[in-house]
Amino acid sequence: MNSRPVPRSLRVQVVAVFVVVLAVGMIVAGTTVTLGLRANLLSHVDETITGFAENISGLPMPETPPPVAPSNRGPSLFSLAIITKDGTVTSIDAALAGAPVPSVSHITAGEPFTFGTSGKQWRGVLTPRASSDDFVLIAASLHDVDFTVDGLIRLQVLFGAIVVLTGGFFGFLLVTRRMRPLAHMAAVTDEISAGNLDRRVTDPPGSAEVAH
Repeated sequence: MNSRPVPRSLRVQVVAVFVVVLAVGMIVAGTTVTLGLRANLLSHVDETITGFAENISGLPMPETPPPVAPSNRGPSLFSLAIITKDGTVTSIDAALAGAPVPSVSHITAGEPFTFGTSGKQWRGVLTPRASSDDFVLIAASLHDVDFTVDGLIRLQVLFGAIVVLTGGFFGFLLVTRRMRPLAHMAAVTDEISAGNLDRRVTDPPGSAEVAH
């Protein structure tokens, strides 16, 4: 006699638990990698702008920052702004125009910070301006950092979806195969319960718990 098929709901439940665990593991691993990469990239940007700030800290600055690069420059170059002690921006590079520069009273000179909008962020550092109480803001766009991190996230989502779907498919096949002996035993016991006392439950092959 052919054995009954394993109830689909049971197989689906087992595979669903496996898929959820696999997906959570992928999310945790991906988040850890993404945060680590972003922190590493920000650390590199911080080293660059603080190094530049140290180099210019003792140099006299003109009232208006000179163009640090052409208007079509890449996003990794510096932009400058001059901010007074009370937080008034007296001069700002064109690339920074429109960026919400935070109040200097909430910023420690020499310590990098992030500012800007959700669509365009900057990493900046304040350094005291020589021969005045003003500050010079040295800023670097985080376009490259955001672009790299966003690309990694898209790749992780695609790779994670493939892994989860593939794992779920092969998990479903594996669960169906492993539970087939249980389905056979269930069918035989149904016959015995129906009055066929000559039927017997044969030993399933293998050394797993089901066979035991």
